[in-house]
Order: sequence, then structure tokens, then C-alpha cells
Amino acid sequence: KRSEWMRMVHPDNADYAAEVYLTFLPLFESAQEASERAEKEEAEGTREAMATVLTITVQAARGLEAMDSGGTSDPYALVKVGKEKKKTKVVKKELSPEWNEKFE
Repeated sequence: KRSEWMRMVHPDNADYAAEVYLTFLPLFESAQEASERAEKEEAEGTREAMATVLTITVQAARGLEAMDSGGTSDPYALVKVGKEKKKTKVVKKELSPEWNEKFE
């Protein structure tokens, strides 16, 4: 498990950046379990790649710029891993939103 504040830069505007607090949690077999499974599948001729699940928790953001005329924003976070995309809920009128949303 790893949690940290990460600096994120907008892909269309390098001047716009903020920090997002993320937790990464990879779940996978132990080395012994993977080895035993690989040996069994090798013997059976059914060997496949090891399954790995990555859980990403988008916890919060800070340092967001106000984008609305009232001095706030309605932020959300996009998570893209490979071809898969996930979106957090929108937090209305907030510059330091907290989401605490998990994605697998």
C-alpha cells in the first residue's frame, strides 16, 4: 500500500496544476502461491498470466484553482489506467475536495 500527494498537471494547460492524494494497493498472489500455481498449470498445459488487481483510491485534492465566477470550482478526478477510465463524483463549490473513492 502506498499513499502520497502527487502533483498533477492539466494535459492541455501546463500552467494549471494541483495536488491529488492517492492510495495505490496492488493485490496479487504471494510468490509461493504463484510458483505453485505456475507449476501445476505448466504440468496441465493450462498456464496463464498471473492475475493482478490494482486498487486506486482517490482521496482528496488541494491547491485547485478557482474556475467559477464565485471563486470556487466543481472538481472531479479522472483516473486512466491503460484503456480504462474512471471518474469520481463532482464536489460542488470546493477547492480542496475529498472523494475517498476506490477504483479497481
